[in-house]
Amino acid sequence: MSESESKNIPYVRPDGLRYENLLPVGLKAKKMKKVFRPINTGKYRHDADNKIILELHGDFFLNARNSYLKFKIDTKGLINDNGATPAAKKVRLDGSAHSFIKSIVIRSGSRELERLSNYSLLHSALADMTLNRDYRSTSGSISEGYDDGFGYMAAQTQNVPSGKTQAYTEKMDGVVFDGAADGTDYVFCINILSGIMQANRYLPLLAMRGSSGLQLEIELEDPKVCFVDADHRTSTESDIVNCQYVMQDVEYHAETLHMGQEFNQGFLNMALSQGLQMHCVGYNHGVNHFDGSVGGEHHIGLSHRFRSLKYLFSILRAKGFENKLNNSAITKRLNNGVEAFRYEIGGSKFPEYDVNVKAAANGSGSAESFNQIELMTGKLGDRLNSSIFTRYNWCPPLTKDEATKNNHIQSRFVIGVELETYGNNNVESGISTSDGAPSMDLVVKTSTDAANIEARVDTYACYDFMLNINPDLTASVSF
Repeated sequence: MSESESKNIPYVRPDGLRYENLLPVGLKAKKMKKVFRPINTGKYRHDADNKIILELHGDFFLNARNSYLKFKIDTKGLINDNGATPAAKKVRLDGSAHSFIKSIVIRSGSRELERLSNYSLLHSALADMTLNRDYRSTSGSISEGYDDGFGYMAAQTQNVPSGKTQAYTEKMDGVVFDGAADGTDYVFCINILSGIMQANRYLPLLAMRGSSGLQLEIELEDPKVCFVDADHRTSTESDIVNCQYVMQDVEYHAETLHMGQEFNQGFLNMALSQGLQMHCVGYNHGVNHFDGSVGGEHHIGLSHRFRSLKYLFSILRAKGFENKLNNSAITKRLNNGVEAFRYEIGGSKFPEYDVNVKAAANGSGSAESFNQIELMTGKLGDRLNSSIFTRYNWCPPLTKDEATKNNHIQSRFVIGVELETYGNNNVESGISTSDGAPSMDLVVKTSTDAANIEARVDTYACYDFMLNINPDLTASVSF
């Protein structure tokens, strides 16, 4: 490079030497905590008063990401074997405190904005894929009741400390609830997983006054789904006959931002003249069944119609055992003899080739299916943000008995595929299934292993949608 050329280079100072760049001053505002309680106050059970209704409204902006649902779970005297003198029993929470929730519906006025069906299963799978073991076994175990997802294979002898047996487990197990009269109750604080409640902008509730803000309807999960017999029975039915819990002291602790009157009026004038839009990411749920056919290729029909599908993932569970106390109905996700899979949408294959899977005690052969999950969640290149999956709990081979009974073997397998053009970015670039109603299938190729069983297939479609604040100050969605 010549001297004259070097003189034309626009040299700049690094940020550390830019003393004239002062910190911008934010608008005057006041952050306040508001507590909302259900409009149907009381105690809630799965078998009676099983829905909680919360109404969120006011002249403020809601930071839902920094807000949480607080509740207490009581099982005292509610878990026993129903004998002549009922013996109190213990159950373990399967997954986390989110497992107490069966579904969430978010409305504004009479309009349904978002529905999260089978929420307990959805949250468990997403938590396994995106939360690391350090969080689950430390702060996450306090507020949200997580286990750490750790599990040993029956034949595992590696990494067992000296002097310990094969059954040794040094891990954070799920919260244990006691049915005794003097048992312990637990208080949890959970951040709700929802496209609207996890939006990357403050929710302008002051601009939703036309439909009275937001209403959250929370339905409670069956105790035989969210609990597992703590005795870890493996070959017989649980002897627990009565199993129930009471949820009480429910509160939604909201972080709210209160702006000045001048800002609020300007914001409302903008909404009244042209409306507003916010990008959100939702999850649509569908259920199918797989008959457990041995060998060959099988098509499982799906139906998810959206303008932009970001990704799909499917979960296989033992059919008929989704509400058994001696089976982990939420966290036990089976491979069920699947050796390869793909999704088909309108005749196109996603991915273009079959993804190979191999159930093996040492994790051999399952890396490709795991990498599809890493791609789907945008974590393949992020080595610092790990999940709870290991080569022992990702895709282990299970006998029929192991697939339908609670035991120390963890099986957290998920089938999934990314569908976005630009990957995990804040642009709408997913596959459209809204035009022409294209056919959709999950295609699996199975082994000839006689251990294959009839399975329930839960599929979740992650999709982009827009939350619209209309000029009449009502809310709606478009997708």
